[in-house]
Amino acid sequence: MTARPRTLAISGVLATALAAGYACGVRFDSGVEEALPGDVPAVKSWQEMLRRFDAFDSWLVGLEEPGGSLSLEGLRHVDLVTRRLEALKADGVLAARSVSNVQALREGADGAVDTGPLVAALPTDGRSLEALKRSILGNPQVLGALVSRDLSGYAVVVRADPRKDPVAVARRVEHTVESARGPLRAYYLGAPFFADAPLERLSTRLRWIAPLFLALLLGLFLAGVRRPARVAFVAGAAGASLVFWLALVRALGHGVSPASAGVALGWFAVAGATLAGFGETAALGERRWPPAARVGLCLAAIALGGWVAWRAPVLCTPQDMFSPKDEVGRSLAFFDRRFGGGDFLQVDWKGDLTDPAVAARLLRFSDLLEGSPGLTDVRSVAQVLAFLNHGFGDAHRIPPSRSALANLWFFLEGNGDVRSLVSDRRDEALVVVRIPSHPSQGVAALVGEVEAAVAASAAQGTSPTVQRILAIGRASEVMLDPARVAAVTAAATRAPSVAEAAAIEAEVASRLRRVLASPDSPWQPSDADWQRLVPALAGDPADLRSRLTVAVRGLAGLGRGQDVTLVDMLAERERDVRRTVRSERLAAQLLPAGSLAPETFRTRAEGAVADLLDPQQDGGRVRVEVSGMPVVAPAISASLRSHLWRTLALIFGLGVLLFPFLGAPAAARRFLVAATATALTFLACRAASIAPDVGSVSLYLLPAVLGLFTPAARRGPRSLLLALGAAMLALLLGGALPVTRVAAVAAAGLGAVVLSAWWVGENARSPGGPPVPVAPAGGTR
Repeated sequence: MTARPRTLAISGVLATALAAGYACGVRFDSGVEEALPGDVPAVKSWQEMLRRFDAFDSWLVGLEEPGGSLSLEGLRHVDLVTRRLEALKADGVLAARSVSNVQALREGADGAVDTGPLVAALPTDGRSLEALKRSILGNPQVLGALVSRDLSGYAVVVRADPRKDPVAVARRVEHTVESARGPLRAYYLGAPFFADAPLERLSTRLRWIAPLFLALLLGLFLAGVRRPARVAFVAGAAGASLVFWLALVRALGHGVSPASAGVALGWFAVAGATLAGFGETAALGERRWPPAARVGLCLAAIALGGWVAWRAPVLCTPQDMFSPKDEVGRSLAFFDRRFGGGDFLQVDWKGDLTDPAVAARLLRFSDLLEGSPGLTDVRSVAQVLAFLNHGFGDAHRIPPSRSALANLWFFLEGNGDVRSLVSDRRDEALVVVRIPSHPSQGVAALVGEVEAAVAASAAQGTSPTVQRILAIGRASEVMLDPARVAAVTAAATRAPSVAEAAAIEAEVASRLRRVLASPDSPWQPSDADWQRLVPALAGDPADLRSRLTVAVRGLAGLGRGQDVTLVDMLAERERDVRRTVRSERLAAQLLPAGSLAPETFRTRAEGAVADLLDPQQDGGRVRVEVSGMPVVAPAISASLRSHLWRTLALIFGLGVLLFPFLGAPAAARRFLVAATATALTFLACRAASIAPDVGSVSLYLLPAVLGLFTPAARRGPRSLLLALGAAMLALLLGGALPVTRVAAVAAAGLGAVVLSAWWVGENARSPGGPPVPVAPAGGTR
């Protein structure tokens, strides 16, 4: 080796080493957004909505009791997992929420409502455990969201820092959970977990997959060319070009994602095949057109392969991309089994949520959704508001006045549990609807149910209330008689009987007496004072304020101005208490006497009846959009398939540039090889039941690129492509489905290129004619 080539070689090695060091810092993008097309309006709208609510950065960790339900040991480990995750703020975990630290409404020592942990202290014995079970079963914001309805599973909501590498954070979360979960089984739901699961599984087997890959690649390549120096040069130079490509990707500010794996493989294959073809002579067949029969078979394969490719869906949801038996499939099955679903619809509810009519419509919508078949769990901020309103002593409903609703919003200010459900300006809400990973009636039918509930939520009156109560019953697993429900709602529109009115008056007076006896009352009456007030409370509600004004005059202990305050308070509370008492009495008639029903059904049914007794002024004006990954998946699949076809068209369009360099016959033969290889790849994968997904769809471009731009018919490139295809099969041993799909598609594509080049080129030789030396394109020998 002379001085100049030696200098060039050393310079190349040093440059490659520097580029490798720089390329090691390339960003790995694993978020779901990396695989989403940016030119589909429905997808863009969904992405923007999820960004506004930080939903892309919220993940779920599932924990399952090994046997039975809620246990002392299980709760202890849930708490340990939660606390250790909360301690990972420096590692990218902004918050972790579970049953052990969720905030809940409760009555304080002074009788007022305040918030505090649902689990103030972990239970230590059977009695305290049973008390906690009752608290969970009576808390609709926890049951079905953080604890499964059968009390056998837990969910920990993890909010990640969007500025951190999601895969690195997900690995840290998984490591922390595995070290603290004890006997509980753990499951992980979220795009970074899904992206990392196959890579983690593959990495555990790399110690024998990597040597096998290299052995197949280098061994078969060497067997084909029989020149070790050439094998080393081609492999080294192609690998170096891949390193420079990665460095360029980083320098341009981009990252590497699972979807770009095909680009990296294609780069290596094109570079290697091009280098392997340097210096080789072309066969006579490369300058002659193949026989008509061969061309006819190629055209038939192209037509059939094109038909298959046109119909092939691009898999983009986790349930379609992964096997039910791998980590992702088991996680989805856990959430299906314990929480009713491992997938979600999102409903974007735009309207003034400080307007009681809009918030009340959102509550009606949520109730109707919960009773829809196939929709297993519904979460909205209206449910929290109604729950809070009931905690303050009113019905489970949205109060009809702006001031009362404003008090509820004030109480929720800064509450981290609702930030993912409502915007800071209270002008947009996100309704999260859980559905099974594989819904039996199809996503389109579920979306139809959501849209029907949107329309039905605008109506008020007896018939809409009947449908709402029946939906609440289905959600609470309470069997209701529609005729009985209709009779109760009809009774709510009529004045109560004399006996019922007397019973209501007595109960209203009793409750108001307790209100005045509370520490928050501006005045505590004596028994004599109270007896003076009782007659004023009875009678026409329209004259209540004037009767109370007369009754409070001269009452002992009332200071200046307190009489007005007392009248205002009693007039307002009497109206609310009267409505609450009557709604309770009517709701109690929804079931036969002695029937058992969950407490949550009773309170929610009372709220629905109260809304009928005191309806909102209007149905609320809102704009609603139903979205979610199951909804946009068909559009994503269609867009990716369209991108595939457009890119194939671009590749073949660029292939026209070959005609001036190779000549018309040789360039046309390259077109035939590329088109046949692409079609054979689709046909082979279809025969093997391998559908393209977001990670492998770009590999279907590989046969077209290699067939057009590499001398695949020559011995060196043919040997390299066969060796690389065989080496890719080693990845099948990793057992991770997205990786095995990539490996299978790549192997099929590489093999199809070699087969097509042989079919089109090798059989075009003159019988018995020796190869004719031809200078490679662009050079002389």
